[in-house]
Order: sequence, then C-alpha cells, then structure tokens
Amino acid sequence: MKLIKYNDGIVSFKLPANWKEEYYDDGNAAFYREDSDSGTLRLSVLSTELKEEYNESVKLSSDSGMYVEEGFPLEEDVKLTNEGGDDILVYSWEVIVPVDSKGRRIILFSYTIPAFKEGDPETSLELNFIRNTILEASYSKEGN
Repeated sequence: MKLIKYNDGIVSFKLPANWKEEYYDDGNAAFYREDSDSGTLRLSVLSTELKEEYNESVKLSSDSGMYVEEGFPLEEDVKLTNEGGDDILVYSWEVIVPVDSKGRRIILFSYTIPAFKEGDPETSLELNFIRNTILEASYSKEGN
C-alpha cells in the first residue's frame, strides 16, 4: 500500500502500491491499475464559502446518514452513462469538510468502470476497497 497525500494533505488515503497516479493542471487527479478494463478513481476538490459563520442553524449533515470516520458527511451515488457508445457506471462519493469559520471543502471521489463489469467479483472487491478507503481517509480542516 502507498499513502496518497493529495494537495499537501487536503485528503490523505491509501491505495495499492501498483496503482498509477496522474495529476492534472486543473488540480484533479486520477488513480488506476494498468489493466485493459481497470476502473479509474478520480479526485477533485471544490472550496466554497458560506455567507454566515457556522452555528447551530448551519449544520453539515448527510442526507444518506453516512459519515466518514472523522465525522464528516458522505453522500454516495451511482449513475449509468454512455461514453463513445460504451455503457459506463460512475460511482461517486462526496465528503463535505468544514474549513475555518465560513468555508467548506467538497471532496469528490468518483470511480468509473465499464457497465459490463458490474457484479464481477473482482470489481465488487475493488469497489468495497475504495469505499473503505474513502471512509478511513484523513480530511484536513485547515484553510489553504
């Protein structure tokens, strides 16, 4: 396993040592195995600021009722899409992290696989691994 410290530790998580890493000029990143039908884990971060400071009426909550280990809300979704004539499943996980008194960081993970791989035992194991990695990751509350 290797530790990924994305953007100086905004989020830190573990991936298998043989996964490749790509970082793009727009700040996004991709992680994948070099197999022909391997899924791709993507990561992007959006920082926003609220109009008012956090207080009892401005809560971070999860509609799904799921939270990462550090207590931040986690939303999970899956969508079927078509890209170049191929059906693709996009699994996504969104973690909302409070930053300073008014800011918040939205950390979006997505994992894309060919739709025909749904239900495949190896794919199911990888999906469970990714979900657990996201749940156990470290998320920084410090501003940029």
